[in-house]
Amino acid sequence: DREKTVRYTGEENDVKLNYAYIDGRLGGLNVMAGRTYAFIADGNVYDDAIDGVVVSYGDKVRLEGYYGKPTGATDWGYLEFDELIGGNLSTKLGDKVTLTVGYDKFGLKGGKDDKILSAGLYGKLSKDVGLGVVYAKADSDNTKLVAKGADDDGFVVTLDLGGAKFNKPGSFGLQGKYYKMGAGTAIAHTMDSVGASGLMYDNGEGYKGWFVGSKYTVAKNMMLELAWYDLEGRETSSKINSIWTAMQIRF
Repeated sequence: DREKTVRYTGEENDVKLNYAYIDGRLGGLNVMAGRTYAFIADGNVYDDAIDGVVVSYGDKVRLEGYYGKPTGATDWGYLEFDELIGGNLSTKLGDKVTLTVGYDKFGLKGGKDDKILSAGLYGKLSKDVGLGVVYAKADSDNTKLVAKGADDDGFVVTLDLGGAKFNKPGSFGLQGKYYKMGAGTAIAHTMDSVGASGLMYDNGEGYKGWFVGSKYTVAKNMMLELAWYDLEGRETSSKINSIWTAMQIRF
């Protein structure tokens, strides 16, 4: 019952392999191995490829661990991470609330690793309304990640309204976020803001600001996305304002 998954992007005659991994069960464990992915702290710490293995177990109480090379990290920042080891525990509190706690170590060539503690709480207030908060704290002596005196912890608040679905044309969703995150907490962030990587990694500082996004299912398996970011540094006057648009098509 194992499955090989391959994803790629191409431009003209060039092909870039994003993911290629084996996904299957080994006893009671679910195992992904190869060029797979890690999604940490709702993507606020890491949302990208890793060359390694991800193992998870459980449902209502779910334990996940992973080890490998965080290959997506170099695309965001300017440091070469050569190891990721970490895990998280999530549990359902009733039918509508999920609590997650995690700990991750991102190893750097030459030492001065980045260790990140995170916790998240997400709940459904109604069928079409969801509210969540993520907390993260970094621990690193690397001044390129955490400048001297910079705040190294913070939070993100998320509000979801409705939700677009690929199999439901005309469905629509809105999402709003407020960020106040610390230096060193973002290794490969899930956000699509143009220029956000410079804000997060140039000055060894955290960031704060707003995000508002919407998704609309134009036709079956076709989804349009529009997002706006208004971000600034927590220690400097650096600012980023950007608009992101995308059309996703599934085959």
